Amino acid sequence: MSPRLSSLEKGGYYAFPREHLPAIASQFEPALHGGKLLDPCAGEGEALQHLAEAWKLQPYANELDTDRAAACQALFGLTQAVQGDLYTLRASLGSFPAIWLNPPYTWEMTGSDDKRRELAMLKHSWKWLQAGGWMLWTVYGHHVTPDAAAWLAKRCQLVDVWRLPGLHLGEYVHVVVVAHEGAPPNEPAQFAQRILQDAATPRELTMQDTPLYTFPQPRTIRRFVFAPQVMTPQLALQAVQTDGAQFGASFQRLLEPPPPVETVRPVVRPRGGQLALVLAAGLFNGIVVQTEEGRAAVRSTVEPVEQLVDGGDIDESDETTTDREVYRTRPQVTITLLNEQGEVTDMSGDAALVDFIGRHKAALLDYLGDHFTPLYDFDYGQLAPILDRVRIKGNRLYETQKHVIASTYTALQQRKGVIIVGEPGVGKTALGAALALALRPQMKADQVVLVMSPPHLTGKWQREVEMVARSVGARVHAKVLKNVDDVRAFMDANLPMTLKVGIIPREMAKLGEGWEPAVQWRTVRTARWAHGEPRPENLTGERILTTQVPLCPNCGATITRNKNGEAIIADEKWLGRAPQKCPSCGGALWQFTRTFSAPKPGEKYPKRNPRMPLADYIATVFPDRVYLFMADEVHELKSTSTDQGAALMTFAQTAEKVVGLTGTLYGGTASSLYGLEFVFNPRVRVNYPWGVKGQAGWVRDMGALERIVEYRPEYDKGGHYTGKRRVEHKPKEAPGCSPLLVREIIDHTVFVGLQDIGRDMPEFEEIPVPIPMDADMALHYQRAKDRLSTYLFQCRMEGDASFLGRYLQTLLAWPTAPFRGEKVIHKRRFDRESDEFIEIPVHDMPGLAEDRLYPKEAWLVELVRDELAQGRNVGVFLRQTGTRDIQPRIERIIREHVPGARPYVLKGSVAPERRESLVQQQLDMGINVLVCNPRLVQTGLDLVAFPTLVFLEPDYSLFVMGQASRRAWRIIQDQPCKTYYPHYIDTMEHQATELIGRKQQAANLLYGDTSAGGLSELTGANGGGGDLLAELAKAIDQDDNVTDLRDLFARHAQQADPTDSAWFVAEGEPAHTVEGEDDLLRFGVEELGGVMVEMPESIGRDTPQPILSPTALPPRKKVRRRRKVAMLDAPETDEAPIQVPDWPMRQPEHVPLQEAPEVRQLALF
Repeated sequence: MSPRLSSLEKGGYYAFPREHLPAIASQFEPALHGGKLLDPCAGEGEALQHLAEAWKLQPYANELDTDRAAACQALFGLTQAVQGDLYTLRASLGSFPAIWLNPPYTWEMTGSDDKRRELAMLKHSWKWLQAGGWMLWTVYGHHVTPDAAAWLAKRCQLVDVWRLPGLHLGEYVHVVVVAHEGAPPNEPAQFAQRILQDAATPRELTMQDTPLYTFPQPRTIRRFVFAPQVMTPQLALQAVQTDGAQFGASFQRLLEPPPPVETVRPVVRPRGGQLALVLAAGLFNGIVVQTEEGRAAVRSTVEPVEQLVDGGDIDESDETTTDREVYRTRPQVTITLLNEQGEVTDMSGDAALVDFIGRHKAALLDYLGDHFTPLYDFDYGQLAPILDRVRIKGNRLYETQKHVIASTYTALQQRKGVIIVGEPGVGKTALGAALALALRPQMKADQVVLVMSPPHLTGKWQREVEMVARSVGARVHAKVLKNVDDVRAFMDANLPMTLKVGIIPREMAKLGEGWEPAVQWRTVRTARWAHGEPRPENLTGERILTTQVPLCPNCGATITRNKNGEAIIADEKWLGRAPQKCPSCGGALWQFTRTFSAPKPGEKYPKRNPRMPLADYIATVFPDRVYLFMADEVHELKSTSTDQGAALMTFAQTAEKVVGLTGTLYGGTASSLYGLEFVFNPRVRVNYPWGVKGQAGWVRDMGALERIVEYRPEYDKGGHYTGKRRVEHKPKEAPGCSPLLVREIIDHTVFVGLQDIGRDMPEFEEIPVPIPMDADMALHYQRAKDRLSTYLFQCRMEGDASFLGRYLQTLLAWPTAPFRGEKVIHKRRFDRESDEFIEIPVHDMPGLAEDRLYPKEAWLVELVRDELAQGRNVGVFLRQTGTRDIQPRIERIIREHVPGARPYVLKGSVAPERRESLVQQQLDMGINVLVCNPRLVQTGLDLVAFPTLVFLEPDYSLFVMGQASRRAWRIIQDQPCKTYYPHYIDTMEHQATELIGRKQQAANLLYGDTSAGGLSELTGANGGGGDLLAELAKAIDQDDNVTDLRDLFARHAQQADPTDSAWFVAEGEPAHTVEGEDDLLRFGVEELGGVMVEMPESIGRDTPQPILSPTALPPRKKVRRRRKVAMLDAPETDEAPIQVPDWPMRQPEHVPLQEAPEVRQLALF
C-alpha cells in the first residue's frame, strides 16, 4: 500500500499532520474567558483535541464517517461530538470564537454554486463563527482561488496564509489560512489581490515564541444548540434529561397527527407500469394491511442513498492500469410497518418494496383506487357532436383519439396546463386542432388560439386546423404569423363568430433584431513623463497615452469589471460579449438594434417595424387576448437557458390555458423535465424555485447522481512508480427515474401510444448488436485513447477544457471510419482573455486500408443481403454526414457487395418540403436501401416502406433515437419492424450506447412501457438499480386484476375497417441540426466530470443543418375531385347528419380602436 492511499480517507479527507499541530497552537494565546472550538470535519478528533487543550476551549466535533465519528464521541462525549453531514448540522449561529476547518479535498456535489467542496464548506461554516472570531481553513495552496480570496476579502479584517514545511504527499503545498472576521481594512478587490499574493508565496509555519493572535471574549447564548439532523436515541434521551426538550414546540409537533396525504388526481387512469411507481412513491401512507403478525399501519419514505455499482478492487501493485469506482446516488424507498403491539419494522431497498407490494397488491390497489380517482371517466358525450364529425382527409377519428381530446378538455377545466405525450403516428396535430375547436365556447369574443411549432410544420398546422373546422361546420381564421405586422393584423381582424388560430414559427417567437453595447465613452489622456523631460530608458512609444473609458449612460459612473479579484476598467470587447449592467446603479449597458429592419441606403426612415421576439411582443401588447397556447414538439423547448425555452415560459404566462404536444417527453434524466415541469406544474414552482439550485433539488429528488473515482498510476521525478493517485470526479447526473417523478407528472399528462389506438399493430423489435473490432483497429484505438486521455487530463488540471470536443470527435468517429487518417491538433488560447491560438500536435491517427471491409461494414452487408432477400427494404442511419461524411462509402459498399441492392443517400441539403416527394420518387424508381442522418427523419418523415432500420452510428440523444427508431412503425404498416443498434465492444461508442440504453430504461419506466428489449438490454445489472422496480411494474402491468389506461382504451375503442379509419399523419421535425450537436458534447463533458453550460440561442451556430420533411409513404392512387365548399356547409358524408351544437357565442364587444403602442427598447435581466 502506497503512502498516498494509506493516508487517504473516504470522501477526500486527509488527516492534518500531527507534527505541525504544536506550531498551529503556538499562534494563539489561550482563551482567558473560555469559549467553544468547532471542527465541522473532525475526522478522528486528534487535531481538535490538541488545539482545544492548548487554547483552553471546549471542543465540538462533527464527522460524517461512522467509524471516525465514533472515535470523536469516545473523546468528547455524545453531546459534543455528533455524526452527520456538515450541511445538515444544527448549531447555534455565531456561537464559536474559533473554527478549525479541514474539509475534504474534492469536488462539490451537483448543483452547488461552488466548483470545489473546500470553498463551499468554508462558506457554509462561516455562519457559526462569532463576530470577531477566527477561522482556520486548512487546504492546498491552489485551493485559495480568486473566488475564495474575493469571498474572504469581504468578510475579514485580517487574512494570513501559513505554509506547512515540505510537500503534502510529496507534491502539494499545504497551507493554513488564518482569517479574522471583521470589516475589511481596505477596498475588497485590493485586499483579495493581497490574499492571492500571500497564497502564492506563503510564510512557513514555525513555532512562535510569542502568540500572534488573541481569541475574542465568547458571547452569551441563552440556549445553545449542537445536534445532527437525525437524532439518535442516546441524543434524544440526553436532550430530554438535560434540556427538557419534551416541553418545546418542536417536540410537541411530533405528537400531532401527520397531515393528510395530498390527493393526486390523474387525468386518466395510469398504465399498470406507472401504478407500480405510484405505489413506490408512498401514496399508500396510512393504509392498514394484514400481516403474519396481525394488522399493521404502513408508512413509506423516499431518501437518496449512494451505492457502489462498479469497481471497488484497487490493485496497488499494477502500475499499468487505472482502476475505477462508480458510485450512484438514487432515491430509495423505505417502508415502515407499525403493528398493534407497537413494534416497528423497517424494510429498505427495491427488493423489500417489490416483495411487500407483491404480497399486498390487492389491498394497495384498492386503497389507491379510492384515493387516486381520475378526472376523466371515459365519457366524451358532451363533446360527441363535435368529435363525431371531425374528418381528416375524409377519415374519422379513432375512439382513442376522441378520448384523448376529451380527457385533455376535462383536465383543462381544473388545470392551466396539460401535456399530451403521443407516440409518433397518433395524430397530435389533429388532436390539437380538434381540442381548440372544443374549447371555443369558453373563449371571449376577442380571444385567440396560438400555436408555436417548428417552422416547416406551420403550413401543416394551418391546413389541419382548417380541415377540422370545415368538417364540423365552424368558421375559422388560421394564419401563419411571422412578424409584428402579421400579429397586429391578425389580432385586429374583426371576424365575429370565428375561431382565430395563429401559428407562429418557433424561431420567430424567440428571435429579435439583436443588441449592442450602449455606453458613453470618455477620452482620457495621460502623460507618461513630464513635458520637456527626456524619455525614460524603460519606456517606449508616445509620451501621451490615450485611452477610452466607458461611462454608464444612467449614472455616469465608470464601468469596471472584475478580473482575478481586482476591479479593472471595462473595454469594448468585454461589453460586447453579453448584455451587461452597471455595477453602480444596475442600469442596462446595452440596447436593441435594427439589424434586419434598418433603413436602406437613401432612406430616412425604415419601412417596416423592427423584428421583435413575437413572444415578448404578444405578452406586452396583447396580454389578455390569448386563451389557449399550444406548443408542438414541446420537448425541444425543455432547456432552461435558451431563447426558445424563454419563449415557452413567456407564452405560458400570457395564455389562460397551455397544452404541450410531444412524442418523447422524457430524455432519461430528471433534468430533461425540469424546465417543462416548471411551466406546467405549479408544485414545481413552489418546491423547486427557478435556477441552478432549484434544478439541483429536482434532480436530487426525481433522478439519480453518479460519482466516479479513479486511481491513476503516479511516478516521482526519477520515473519510479510511487503508487496510485485517487482522482474524484465531480458528481454528475445519471439516467434514472425516481418513483416520485410519476406522481409529480401524472395529474397533468396524458400518455397515448400506437397500440392504444385500437387496431392490431405489427411486431416491433429493437436489437443491440455488439461487434468486436479487428486486432489492429483495437490496438490503434487503445493507443489513441491513452494518449488523448492523458493530454486531456493535463489540460483540465490547468483549467482548460477546450480539447474535449476534439477528443470526443476522434474517439467516437474513428472506429466507424478507420480508413481516414488525421492529425489530432489542439487549437489552444494563450490565455482566457486572448484571441490568439496556438496549435499543439497531440496524436496521429493512422489511416487503414480504404479498400478493406471493416467488421461493422461486413455485418451491415450481411444484414442488408438477408433483409432484401425477404423483400424488406432497409434504412441505414449515420451520424457522420457533414464534414466527415461517410455516406458515399456506405452507399458504395452496399451497391458493390449486395446483389440487387439499390441504395440512395438522402442529403440534408434537400429542402424540407421536397423530401417526401423525393423519397417517394426514388421508391417508384426502385430503391430499396435509404442512407441518411437520423435527425432528418426523427420527426416528419415516415419510413413505412423501410421496415428494417439500422443505426450504424448511434445518436446520443434519446429524443432522436426514440423517434427515429419508430419511423417505420405506423398504423398503416403491415410488416414486422426491426431496429438494429450495432456497436464496437470496449469503445467509447459502446459506453455511449449503454448510456442511451439506461436513459431508455428510465423513460420506459416513466411511460409505463414494460416491454423488454432495445438498448435497455445493454444496461444489465448496472441499470441504476431500477431493474427490480421495472420487474414490479411489469408484474402489475400484466396483472389481469389491474385496470389501466390501455384496458380502458381497448374497452372503448371501436374496431373499424382500417380503410375507413386509417389514421396517419406526418410528425414534426427539428428546424435545424448540427452534426453531433449538444447531446454528443454533453455526453463527453459528463463522462469526463465536466459541466455543460448552454449559451443563449442568439449566438448562432456555424453550420445550419437542413430542415426535415413530411411523410414518405407507399404510392397511393390519386383521385381528382372538384367541388365548391362553403365554410358553414356540412361536409359530404354517407351518414345521417349530426346536430351541430348551438355554441353560446358571445356577441363581439365594442372595443375602441387604439393606436399601436410604441415599441420601446427593453432591458431584460
